[in-house]
Amino acid sequence: MATPNVFKLTKDFYALAYSEAHKIKPIDHALYFWIVERANRSGWKKVIDIQSELSMETLGVTDWRTYSKSLLRLEEFKLIKWVFRNKNQYTCNRVELVFASTKNAEANVEANVKASAEAHVEANAEALQSYLNLKTNKLENLKTKEKEIKSLKIQNSKLEAKNKKLERENLKLREVIKASDIPTEIELPFTSQKFIKAWKDWNVFRVAQGKKYKTIGSQQAALTELKKMGLNQESKCISILTHTMGNGWQGFRVPENGSKVSETGALKISAQPN
Repeated sequence: MATPNVFKLTKDFYALAYSEAHKIKPIDHALYFWIVERANRSGWKKVIDIQSELSMETLGVTDWRTYSKSLLRLEEFKLIKWVFRNKNQYTCNRVELVFASTKNAEANVEANVKASAEAHVEANAEALQSYLNLKTNKLENLKTKEKEIKSLKIQNSKLEAKNKKLERENLKLREVIKASDIPTEIELPFTSQKFIKAWKDWNVFRVAQGKKYKTIGSQQAALTELKKMGLNQESKCISILTHTMGNGWQGFRVPENGSKVSETGALKISAQPN
């Protein structure tokens, strides 16, 4: 076939695409210009081989049915003509490009634009007439509607305030839930479910106090000090955690002698009475 005017080919396609916008899909655009590319590479042979697997891979299409339906639409729009139709994605389609005149497409575009403009004018006229009727015959109703709108705005403002409050509460709840998850990098001194639960409760307690551990290192240091204060005994470590949380303290405290650990993990010994 003679080398076509690609600019005119593109213009024809988009004239059709505009007039049939409710039918043409994005895959149709891509597939049509892929066929044009294959025709160009073949030296504009009349019959063009369209390899299904290569075409689908190039266009990013994974479903053969989507690809096949797009080819059928191109035929329906008289953009291509079948020479040979494959049976599955492993065989090759053979098609011809159809070079149609743009007169009908341009006429359709012009008709659509004219109809759209007329509908727009008519809609504006109806809206204007409705507004004039409202102003001349229903002033009281307008005032009532204004009051209703004002009331709705107040209600909406209150709802927005409630939503913001709920968002803050949800954020805090998410932080609490996240705090209950012990990072995998943390090395626990004891691995029993009882100790793990106690340590999770301690993390949640600190988040609620606004004193959550900011780094894995600070949490690991606190575990080391807890183990030291509990004399490497799991039951004593759990007792320290329970005693500290029960009194609302932020640093570890040993029930027996009042020893405690600061928030940074440094061990402090409170003065004992003589």
